[in-house]
Amino acid sequence: MPAFFMILTSHLTMIGFHRTNDNEQQVDGYMEKPIKSSRDNSHQKGAKPPVDVHDGVPLLDSGVNFIGEQVSYPSGKARIKSMLATMEPGQKTGWHKHGVPTYGYILEGQITVDYGDRGKTTYFAGEGVLEAMDYWHEGINDGDVPARVVVVFMGAEGAENVIYKPDAVAD
Repeated sequence: MPAFFMILTSHLTMIGFHRTNDNEQQVDGYMEKPIKSSRDNSHQKGAKPPVDVHDGVPLLDSGVNFIGEQVSYPSGKARIKSMLATMEPGQKTGWHKHGVPTYGYILEGQITVDYGDRGKTTYFAGEGVLEAMDYWHEGINDGDVPARVVVVFMGAEGAENVIYKPDAVAD
């Protein structure tokens, strides 16, 4: 047996780990069955696996955005675009709206969104947001660190993801 494995085996034995056979191991006097690997496909075909990765931590579950708009998808062939956006402290998005449903997840930092007469709200790291679609709004990183946001546009071919407000348009 190579020296490395002899030393490793010696250390494992010192902390109470003993191998008994291929199917069991003993830890501090207790017999344990091995944990099945993530590659275990022994569950029935079509049945829910023992641990379903789709049952993760919910980030957002809604069909209505912050200002009360019902999310609606554009017609046409689907076109999904995702991106990682970074806003430096003090940076603004400019007044805009979206021609498609838009989801953002704040990875780091914070962003305050001004919805005009609908008020302002601040989104912090760890929060998801359905952005306003047919309503002008502007975001600003009013924090002290860069804000990093995963943005997902759920659109269609030919649909505009971001529509910037012309100077002549009133709120």
